[in-house]
This record gives sequence, C-alpha cells and structure tokens, in this order.
Amino acid sequence: MNRLIGIETEYGITLNTEKECDPVRESIELIKSYRREDFRPMWDYKGEDPFRDERGFRADTLHEHPDEADYQSMDQQHPESFVEIKSDL
Repeated sequence: MNRLIGIETEYGITLNTEKECDPVRESIELIKSYRREDFRPMWDYKGEDPFRDERGFRADTLHEHPDEADYQSMDQQHPESFVEIKSDL
C-alpha cells in the first residue's frame, strides 16, 4: 500500500479547530506508526538554507514571527528526546 505523506499543513496534521493540537507530537506519531522493515525515514537537509529564497534571493538576516517563541517553549516541554523529535537521526 502506498501512502501519501508530506507537509503537515497540506495533509491534515494540524487543525484550526483543535486548541490542543501539537503538530510535532502528531508528526512523530505518524512516523513511528510505520514498521521499521517497511520504511526508514531519511530527510536530506543538505539543500536546506533558511536564508535562501526560492526566487534566488539571499536574506542577510532572518526575522521570526512573534509566536515563534511560544512554539520553541512548547518544543522544550516535549517528553520525546531531541533525536526522537528529529525522527531520522
């Protein structure tokens, strides 16, 4: 069976109607639901560059959305380890 898995906002990990939705935990549970012999999650981070714009521009600095501090605080309270949150390490 093939399953389509992608960006959490595209495929329904988050819901606007759920106040207690934790997309990190939900994504971890999704990855963990696969049997190891069927699937080994590996992401290639080599091409990622938060300073690079898809149009070819490069930013000198990055600005965080004001609610980013709230998400960082939530991430620090997860019972999962850093390795488990990363899922592919």
